[in-house]
Amino acid sequence: MVFDDDNFTTRGNLPTVNKDDAQLISRVEEALKRDPQTARLPISVTLSNGTLELRGSVRSYYLKQMVQEVIFKSLKQERRPFLRNLLEVTQLNE
Repeated sequence: MVFDDDNFTTRGNLPTVNKDDAQLISRVEEALKRDPQTARLPISVTLSNGTLELRGSVRSYYLKQMVQEVIFKSLKQERRPFLRNLLEVTQLNE
């Protein structure tokens, strides 16, 4: 990460993120890693224009909802951004 005044950027095509947004994203990602039901899920978390976006895939609608619940619990009384849960539910072929 490269810090530039109140903003920092990561290398690549990612947008500039201010420190408050980066801390929020970090808290959400850590909460997902700590929870046993969400720890190994391939989830990407971004924050844009006050909206937290979740991308990736899960195997059930239950897990999709659990991800959302873990995030809301981790934020408690803090600033709660709008949440756009774009996780795709995929079925395993057996």
